[in-house]
Amino acid sequence: MSGSKMTEEDKALVQKIFGLLDEGDTGEISKESAAVMLDSFGFQTNRLALPEGRLGLARILEIISGATSNASEQKDLVHAFRLFSDQPLPSRSISVPRLQTALASLRLASAREISKLVEQLELDTARLLNYHRLVQQYVYEQ
Repeated sequence: MSGSKMTEEDKALVQKIFGLLDEGDTGEISKESAAVMLDSFGFQTNRLALPEGRLGLARILEIISGATSNASEQKDLVHAFRLFSDQPLPSRSISVPRLQTALASLRLASAREISKLVEQLELDTARLLNYHRLVQQYVYEQ
């Protein structure tokens, strides 16, 4: 099963496994079940990257095929920033130290690389990042 080249057989397999995980025939499965299912197909699933709540079959197929819409991608990115945002700061803002700590916790880059990345970001006069504006720019550039 390889991303956007899903065959009808692949889709049928996903639907069958989805049906087994869909307790109570609600048409949705939990984020945890979705992660396990995606892992079983060989995808390296970052559970934080999955949307919160329950996921329907169409959303699972979107994730597998990589065909996420701008709206859902924007929602997912904003949610990820909110997990690390500073509560006492203005809405949709994150401080540079908190952003650096959050990025370091993901272990995707070294502290030096993170510092260089953060230096390139557009900060307001209080040296805060408006992550909502950043996400909008990113999503619409894609």
